[in-house]
Amino acid sequence: MDAMVETETLQGSKIERSKAKRRNAILDAARDILRGGEEELSMRALAKRANVSLATPYNLFGAKQGVMIALLRREGAHFLETLNEERSENSIERVFEFIDRMFDMYRSDIPYFQALLSTLFLSNDGALRHELRRPRVAYLKRLLREAVASGELGTDISIGLVSRQLLGLNIFFIQEWVNGNMTLERACLETEFGFSVILLALTKEAGRASLVARNMQLEAQID
Repeated sequence: MDAMVETETLQGSKIERSKAKRRNAILDAARDILRGGEEELSMRALAKRANVSLATPYNLFGAKQGVMIALLRREGAHFLETLNEERSENSIERVFEFIDRMFDMYRSDIPYFQALLSTLFLSNDGALRHELRRPRVAYLKRLLREAVASGELGTDISIGLVSRQLLGLNIFFIQEWVNGNMTLERACLETEFGFSVILLALTKEAGRASLVARNMQLEAQID
C-alpha cells in the first residue's frame, strides 16, 4: 500500500514539474514576444514560440488575461525577493529603496517592461490593473507600518490612504515614461521627489532633516 502511494506521489510530482516547465516556457515566450514588439501576443503565437500545442496555453492559463496575470505575478514575486534581500536599517530609507529597486527592474529589460506596462495601461481590464497595484500597495503599507513603529512617522496617519497615494504618484510617472513623455531616469527622480514631499508632511521631527536634505538634492537634479 505504501509503495503504491509513493508511486502515485512520484507520478504526481513528475506531472506538476512538467506542467510548471510548460508554464514557464509560455511565460518566457510571452516576455520574448512583448520585448520584440513585432508580433501580437496571442495564444497561437505563444504556443508556437514555446513549442507546445495550441491547447496548452488555454489549458494552463485559460485565456490571454491569465497569461498576463501570471507574468505580473512572476515579475512581482521576483521584485519582492530583491526588496527583501538587503534592507536599510532606517525605515524611511526603505521607502526610497522600494523606488530604486523598482526602477532598477525596469532598467534591466527596458523594451520588455515598456511593452508590458503599455499593454496594461491601454487595457480596460480591472483584474490586470489590480494585479499591478496589489503587491506594491501591500509592500508600501508594510513600509509605512515599520516607519510608524520606529517613531519616524506619526501614529495618526491613514496607512492605506497614504500608500495608495504614493503608488498613484509612482504609476503616473511610470506611465509618462511609457508614453514617451520623459526618460526613465526623470521618472525615477520625479517619483522620489513626490514621495519625499509627501513623507515630509507626515514625518516626525527626528526624520525631517534627512528628508529636507533629500528634497533639496532632488529638486536641484530635476531643475
